Amino acid sequence: MTYFIPILIVAIILVFLISSGSLSRQPNRRRKKNSGTATTSAKFVYEGSPPSGVGLLVHAPLWELASQLERAFAEGEFAERLKYRVLQRHSNMTTAEYEWVFVELKRYFLMTAVLQQVPMFSRRVDDIWHEMLLYTREYQQFCEQFIGYPIHHTPHNEPAAMLEERAWFDWVYAQLFEPWPYSSRIWNGFFRGPMGKEKLGDLELLSSEALQARLFNSKAAELHQDVRTTIQMLIMNAKKQIEQAYRNKQKLEGHSNASLQAKADGFLGQGFSSWAGAMLLFSVMDSVDYHGQMSSYLELERQQNANGEGGSIPSWMDTTTGGSADYPDSNRDYYDSNGNSGLNDSGSGHSGGSSDSGSGGGGGD
Repeated sequence: MTYFIPILIVAIILVFLISSGSLSRQPNRRRKKNSGTATTSAKFVYEGSPPSGVGLLVHAPLWELASQLERAFAEGEFAERLKYRVLQRHSNMTTAEYEWVFVELKRYFLMTAVLQQVPMFSRRVDDIWHEMLLYTREYQQFCEQFIGYPIHHTPHNEPAAMLEERAWFDWVYAQLFEPWPYSSRIWNGFFRGPMGKEKLGDLELLSSEALQARLFNSKAAELHQDVRTTIQMLIMNAKKQIEQAYRNKQKLEGHSNASLQAKADGFLGQGFSSWAGAMLLFSVMDSVDYHGQMSSYLELERQQNANGEGGSIPSWMDTTTGGSADYPDSNRDYYDSNGNSGLNDSGSGHSGGSSDSGSGGGGGD
């Protein structure tokens, strides 16, 4: 007991001194922090407005359905009401960003008309879709006028691990749409990973009828001629490109850098659609070295565009701005300037989603 009182007094004095010292130094620390250089990165800025329409490629026969989509959004000024609501509820989204993301939502809806399942790989696109769903009556009317039945919003648990589905999504997207300046950013990069062997085998060996039943939206095909024509086009393109990939694989075996040799031999063209062919070629050749081959191919594309007329690189190919601000773990659009892939160490790609926001829909589910 005689030792306890002095120890208690010393403890109280120490606590008092520490508290006084920390309080007196706190303003200095704050001033020093505020006077230093900010370390947080600036928010990515979207500029301008997208062209009219959805940017369908000339050979993509979805023009009538795309027109129905525009008319459905125009009904009752639904598009304007939706835009106002989203900008009010998402204060960090600018008008320009909304317009670019809204176009990608339209493209997503067209893909749901063609494919049986379409996972959601963009949080921003999903944000707008969620706001649409809150207009229950208007959303039902929109779906009926656009496609003829409800487009369901079905959550997926782990879209970041859906590598097979993401490769298929990217390939179909490249067959239907031209890339616009922010498409890659909004969808968190394209062609990050190879197409799986099972999907390659199905596309190569199954009949058109079997593929339509397994991969495509049969319900929409029954209702819309242009959907049927688009499905036929996609099946034909897939079989042709995979056949070419296997044929070119035989010619490229033994070359240390297949992407360089493929370019030299004219197996790969230029532009966004050629990325789909490159993805199939390198998936067929060696999925283990897929990222190394695609990195070399990307660098060749960049060099050829930089040395071409105007000396500029298309904005959809520019990966120097980093990844999406919505996905901090996806810090590269596809490959960085050093050729490092946007994949994590375990080899699973960041497909642009999170367990709480990824959603799939369409296909008449």
